[in-house]
Formats: sequence, structure tokens, C-alpha cells
Amino acid sequence: MADSYRKSEGLVLTEVADGAIVHDAEMKSIHHLNPVAALIFVLCEPVLTVGDIAQVLAEEFGLERPPIDDVSGLLEELQSKGLVVAEAA
Repeated sequence: MADSYRKSEGLVLTEVADGAIVHDAEMKSIHHLNPVAALIFVLCEPVLTVGDIAQVLAEEFGLERPPIDDVSGLLEELQSKGLVVAEAA
């Protein structure tokens, strides 16, 4: 598991009513992100740590604790789709 992530280059984000659409022209693919995934994706610019992103979500949604495991899992999924890149700590 990486500690920090950044958006992959060359992606176009378009906000829609139920989240966002990410278009990757190079790979000729489109990905639909729900509102929370879209927020996490946007927070990856500039590079942020998993803990920083989880803290933003905790504050945004009034959570008792930052959802570090959930954020980490989603970032790993976004990475597997080529939407974010893990950064060395």
C-alpha cells in the first residue's frame, strides 16, 4: 500500500449530477466515479497522503474517525484503473 497518490496525467474530469466522469483519451476509456470517489480523485492534486485525504473526508462528512482503510482501498482501485499513481514516501 502506498502512502501518497497523485492523479495520472492526461485525464479529463467532468462533473455530473451523480459524481464525475474521467476520460482517458490515451487509453480510450471512460470511468464513472461516485461523489465520494470523485472527491478523493480531486484531492489527489497536488499529491496528498492517504491520511490527509481521509482527514478531509472525516471533516466533510462529520465522521468520528478518518476512514483510512476505505480511502486506501479506493485509491488502490483507482490506481489499478490507471487514474492515480502511487508516489514514493
